[in-house]
Amino acid sequence: MSGLRPTTRRTVPGSTVAALLLVLTGCSGDDDPAPTPTPEVASTPALADVAPGAVTVARGSFCDAVPDAAVEAALDGPAESSRSWDNGDAVAVAGGSDVAHEHGCAWRGAAPAAAEAWVFAPPVTTERARAVARAEGRRPGCRPLPDAAPFGEPGAALLCRSPGDDGALVASYRGLFGDAWLTCEVQAGPGTDEADLAARADRWCAAVLGAAGG
Repeated sequence: MSGLRPTTRRTVPGSTVAALLLVLTGCSGDDDPAPTPTPEVASTPALADVAPGAVTVARGSFCDAVPDAAVEAALDGPAESSRSWDNGDAVAVAGGSDVAHEHGCAWRGAAPAAAEAWVFAPPVTTERARAVARAEGRRPGCRPLPDAAPFGEPGAALLCRSPGDDGALVASYRGLFGDAWLTCEVQAGPGTDEADLAARADRWCAAVLGAAGG
């Protein structure tokens, strides 16, 4: 959210006052209306814009700081639902529920579009992070995300196909920032262009990193 800026009082030169009077009395000699300024279109930053190596991530809740525009860009449309959870919360998993050991959030758009992000609540060592990154890279249906920007040290970027019947694609980044293991991912339908999904995941993870590192 943005606050109001105080108005600065300035003295208007006499020549400017005269010009204003001509306009107000219809004597400017130009009947064409002034062009309407085009609003600046805001765009979400990419990972290359936020310098991930310089970000310190807190092992805490960050979901409220994720911009709505970033969510909509990741989903390629408006969010239809959202949820968040914190360390110790009961969360639904396949076959029942479990206790979360992370802080995270998820948004759903038109099925199967989804965007998620979470950070482990316990501290993670570099050795443990390397083991997790290797294990993630060996998951069936996954391969390295092409031309992925650095994300944590160590880190991994993957493009995976869902093992379910829907065959959805998931582009994700995960990496260690200090002692915080952060994961972010974007899911889309099986017919989605992979390059487009990779670009959306890059910008989504940049937004998540900005929120978690803020």
